[in-house]
Amino acid sequence: GVRVEELPRLSLGPQGLHVGRPLACDGETLKRLQGWEYSPSALAELESWLQRCSLAERFDCCRRPLTARVFRHSYAVQRLEAGMDLVVLSQLMGHRDLRTTAAYIAVAMGDCRAVYERTHPFCARLRTPQADLSSEDVLALIAAARQPMVVRLLYASGLRVSELNHFTPGDIDEADRKIFVRTGKGEQDRYVLLDRKSLRQLLIEAATRPPGEPVFPLRRDEIWDIVKEAAVDSGLEKKYAGSGVTISPHGLRHACASHCYQAGMPPEMVAKLLGHTLLRNTLNYVDVPWSMVESQARACHPWMVKGR
Repeated sequence: GVRVEELPRLSLGPQGLHVGRPLACDGETLKRLQGWEYSPSALAELESWLQRCSLAERFDCCRRPLTARVFRHSYAVQRLEAGMDLVVLSQLMGHRDLRTTAAYIAVAMGDCRAVYERTHPFCARLRTPQADLSSEDVLALIAAARQPMVVRLLYASGLRVSELNHFTPGDIDEADRKIFVRTGKGEQDRYVLLDRKSLRQLLIEAATRPPGEPVFPLRRDEIWDIVKEAAVDSGLEKKYAGSGVTISPHGLRHACASHCYQAGMPPEMVAKLLGHTLLRNTLNYVDVPWSMVESQARACHPWMVKGR
């Protein structure tokens, strides 16, 4: 997020990267900056390349030259979309007025996109709702799957498909029965939890893999095929046929959230388990059966409490 005019003052010291103010920087970039010196000719070469790259055509159409400042703007927008606090970003950007930082919110559409895709009728029609799987349904899927540990882990942990095929044996914490998820959605690190049986089976699977490689080196479509085939072989595809719902890996994540919530886990804890930064996202995952609504209403509403 450094300004172009700050580059001549860029320095690397024991406290990290500075330009008269501290900058946040990843370790790989810091290593590359060892021994680096600012060169006006290098900046001019970058500016010249930007005018020739494919992205420049989009800027030419609106008569706006593409300059090196685009990287600073991109830094601000992507940090906001990843959930960074506005005040923290303001300090990193070196803004004196918070309103200057707030101007980037109009461009940061990540959060708005999630709500838009969930609520706009055109988007909603393209998305098939997940089947409301019971615990028995999940067990049937596991029993029918050609790779049962994949199905079991999706339900046991609430992992996303993109997270299941990335963690390595070293990310498994046997003592605390949890898996470390590196840079999940929104570049957020977190842990997911496991029951004892799932952990035992996972450790057997992980023992066959090299330490630095994924425990499940599967493509996204392969994981989907495993669940889809299990849905057919278990009879669940037929059971839910005609109901307008689908059975997918994401549905097992939904089932994990719903079943934990129905058993008494508070919504904010479910959000932490799933890696949601916004509670409203979690509420779209949990299914609240009418029996649960009725029992809580009878227990809490003053006119329904016993004896009244």
